[in-house]
Amino acid sequence: MDWLRVFALGVLPEFRGQGVDALMYFETAESALSRGFRWAEMSWILENNDMMNRAIRMLGGEVYKTYRMYEKSLV
Repeated sequence: MDWLRVFALGVLPEFRGQGVDALMYFETAESALSRGFRWAEMSWILENNDMMNRAIRMLGGEVYKTYRMYEKSLV
């Protein structure tokens, strides 16, 4: 197996914009590559999560699925 699913890369709001996210992406990729993984899927990222989707594209990734949340009153 040469791929893995990354399910959590969120950064608390008070730490955003300080490079914490970049360090986390780097450490995750370095750890995965050292274990033989060559592909990663970052799943369940909402369409309106612009920061995460931008980071994926900047890292060479591709957004290939779109998830949306809908709300409707049942009353």
